[in-house]
Amino acid sequence: MKKVLSVVALSLVLALSVAFFGCGLGGLTGGGNKPAEISAQAAIEINSVANTDDAFTHDELVAKYGTPYKNKYNSGMGEVIWINCALEEFDQKIQNGETVAALSVKFYAGKANAATYIVDYTGGYYYL
Repeated sequence: MKKVLSVVALSLVLALSVAFFGCGLGGLTGGGNKPAEISAQAAIEINSVANTDDAFTHDELVAKYGTPYKNKYNSGMGEVIWINCALEEFDQKIQNGETVAALSVKFYAGKANAATYIVDYTGGYYYL
């Protein structure tokens, strides 16, 4: 019985540690997992499994790329756009004439079915 309690206690401590500190000493330290980079390769990766059983879900891509800039996703359908800068920086970069890249992903039936890498995104939705 003591072994079972020890294993349960150790598992609980480990689970709480991971939840509190994250995988990269995130948590309250400000670190954690950085969202994946928005790139042409990201669109290729999404398109390579689109329309298959392995297609990415909305939740999987949000976990991978972070908070979307635009999120018109409802009931398994729609379009989501991620940008390659912080959300708060977007307007200033556009005003300064800087290039902002984006990843536009269309969803159907809860799965990503098409992705486009946009080199010079200026805002709004990008219809494929």
